[in-house]
Amino acid sequence: MPKYYPINEEAAMEQNVGYAITRAILYDNDRGFALGVNPGAPAPYVTWQFTEEHGQRDYYWGRYFNTEGEAVKNFLDRTSDYERQYG
Repeated sequence: MPKYYPINEEAAMEQNVGYAITRAILYDNDRGFALGVNPGAPAPYVTWQFTEEHGQRDYYWGRYFNTEGEAVKNFLDRTSDYERQYG
C-alpha cells in the first residue's frame, strides 16, 4: 500500500536542489515520486522519481515544468503508470 504525502507543512519542509517538496508518494518497495516547487527557478515546478533508504531520499529522473497544472498532471501520470506496472 503506498504512503501518500500530500501538500502539507511536513512535506514542504523537505528540499531538493532548491525545490520545496510539496507532494510525494512512497511505495512499499521504497520507491516513490515527488512534486517540487521553486518560484525563482526558470522552470518552477518539477516531478522526480526517488528511492528511500534509511530515511534518506535519492531523487532522479526529474521532469521540469512552467505551470503547476502540468507538473501535477505529470505527477499523477507517473504514479498511475508505476502502479499499473508494479501494482
